[in-house]
Amino acid sequence: MRMLGIDPASTNASGAVYQALNTGRGAIVAVFDVPVIGEDADRRIDVLGLVDLIQNWGVSHATIERVWAMPMHHDDATKEFRGMSSSTAFKFGLGCGALQTTVRCCGIEPRMVVPQKWKKFFNLKGSDKEDSRQLALDLFPNMAEFLQLKKNHGRAEAMLLARYGAHAHSQDAEIEP
Repeated sequence: MRMLGIDPASTNASGAVYQALNTGRGAIVAVFDVPVIGEDADRRIDVLGLVDLIQNWGVSHATIERVWAMPMHHDDATKEFRGMSSSTAFKFGLGCGALQTTVRCCGIEPRMVVPQKWKKFFNLKGSDKEDSRQLALDLFPNMAEFLQLKKNHGRAEAMLLARYGAHAHSQDAEIEP
C-alpha cells in the first residue's frame, strides 16, 4: 500500500508518500511541496501536476489533515491581530477543496483526520510545529534533506500523516469521514 499524506498549510501544502510493507514496517518514498501555478493573488493548486504526482508514485490511499480557517481577532495580550483575513480564509478553503477533490478524482477516497487525533498517535502535544519536524527526523533519518529548515514543518507533518494513515488503515481503525 502507498499512503499519501497531505498537510494543507495556508501558504504551501506539502505531501509525502509512505510505502507500507507486509512486515508492519514501511518507509517514506516521496516528499514534495504540492505544485502551484499562478503568481500572487492568482496562485492556486496545480491540480494536473498533483494528479501526475499521485499517479506516478502509485498512491492507493490518502490521509489529509482536516483543517479550518482561523478568523481574524485582536489578541489583547500582544495587542496584535491574529488569524486570517476573509480573503485569505477564502483562498485557504479553495486550496483545501482542490486538494480533496483532486485526490478523489484520482479514484481515492481521502480520509480526513483532525490534528489532535494523528498527533495523539505520535504523542505530540500542542501546536509546536518544530516537535513534528524533530519527530519526522527521528523516524525518517533518510529524509533529513527535506527537513533541514524549521520552515519544512509542513513536509514533516505530511510524512507523519502518511505514516499515521497507513497504520490506521492496517488496523482498520475508524478515521473521521
